[in-house]
Amino acid sequence: MPTDDLVAELEIITNNLVLGCAALAFLDLPSCHDMLDIAQMTFPGYRVPGAQIADALRDERRKTHVLGEFAKMLLRTFVRDAYQVVEEYCRNTNQLVTLSKQPWYQFARLMRNSLSHGSRLDLGDYVKRQQLPIEWVSPISGEEVTVTKEMDGCSLNTRQLSLTRAWELLQQMQQFAQAGLS
Repeated sequence: MPTDDLVAELEIITNNLVLGCAALAFLDLPSCHDMLDIAQMTFPGYRVPGAQIADALRDERRKTHVLGEFAKMLLRTFVRDAYQVVEEYCRNTNQLVTLSKQPWYQFARLMRNSLSHGSRLDLGDYVKRQQLPIEWVSPISGEEVTVTKEMDGCSLNTRQLSLTRAWELLQQMQQFAQAGLS
């Protein structure tokens, strides 16, 4: 795969995240309920009534849960896809060493692995290789996220990874794809 194809893949992932975030914002609007009441999602062999979603969004407790789970799904998909497309490209072009030297790499790898395996920090391999703490600095806010061995087994939280932080991480991956790879 040429580097241009990697950049294009990351752009698709970015666009998908933007669409997902737009859907989150739309679903948070009370005016969407009426539209969903009359909507039908049709799949081969069956239909899903939009009223099912509208009813969940009208109940504040259920709405918080439904939108929170949707945001988690976006986060899982987005981080896994972005990390995996970059890693696969680097593996196929013998540039894994270059990838592993990026300041965001260990953090991105840990987040991808955690999101893929129950959203828990599994730090066993990092402890064995004495690779902790893992630190990542947001390129936009300048905030630092640190993962320490005491966090082993803990659930991910929005301090460690949120849609905003994932967006910032993707920006670093895109810059790397555009300027750091051959």
